[in-house]
Amino acid sequence: MPAVLHPSLIDLAEQAPLSSTAATARGVLAESQDLLRNAIDHREPESELSAWYSKIIADTLQSPAARDLVGDSRILPTGGIGRGDGLPTDPVSWFAIGPTPNADRCLLPLFEGSRLSVAPAGSASLEDWRDRGLKALEDGDAGTVAILADAGLLTRPGQVPALLERAITHRPPALQVFEGLPDRNVLIDMQATLLSPVSDVARWVGLAVGASSRTTTGRLSEGQDSGLLSPAETESLIQVWETGVTLHLRRWRDDLHEHPVTTEDLPALDRTAHGAAARMAAGVLRSLAARFGIPLAEQ
Repeated sequence: MPAVLHPSLIDLAEQAPLSSTAATARGVLAESQDLLRNAIDHREPESELSAWYSKIIADTLQSPAARDLVGDSRILPTGGIGRGDGLPTDPVSWFAIGPTPNADRCLLPLFEGSRLSVAPAGSASLEDWRDRGLKALEDGDAGTVAILADAGLLTRPGQVPALLERAITHRPPALQVFEGLPDRNVLIDMQATLLSPVSDVARWVGLAVGASSRTTTGRLSEGQDSGLLSPAETESLIQVWETGVTLHLRRWRDDLHEHPVTTEDLPALDRTAHGAAARMAAGVLRSLAARFGIPLAEQ
């Protein structure tokens, strides 16, 4: 793990892939939550914490304890964990590949008593998963394309317009005004309006250019290198992503992530950061919509 992280985080990351029993794995997962909260309190870099957390979960899914449960099947994490930039509020989701029936559900004992949300994504052969990916591409099924791409089961099918269309649908809403001033009583959803559209754009970029990275920021950077995104668009989207991760982790630390939040509820600095990120995200998405001929729905 990166040297900037506290030794306790590095130690747990080294233990995760060695978990030999389900009880040990459950202990690693529980400790990861406690250490993550402490690290946020001590101002560890949020992007590094996201990568650390994702590696803990992914390595636990590949540990001896997990292999004992799934037999000869192989486990591929998807979603934020599969990308390597997951958050503790993301559902932990994975595919099973191989002969063991319902192998994906065999891992559920690792999460007993956990506060984590889990979402086994199915069990099938590699050929079956790839066939499902091709069908999803033909059907424009953005949801299925997304989870297969995040697991590395789709690499370079070319541009997938449905992914970009979904991102643009999720663009932050226009500023609402009350008595001539920004309305601070408007409910906001950082996941839906900051993180989701950026990760959708990044998937679209990653599949279009055959990105070697699956992280959101890595896909965006490779999109700039390939000329699909401009430097300004890439910089803005990465800044939006990092701002969203930071704000979301702070609310999770304070056990506020499940509560409705308005602009007024945020501390002044967070309010400013959120507003700037939302404007940047909306601007880039409008630019991409115009460039690729995607109509903007009324907001």
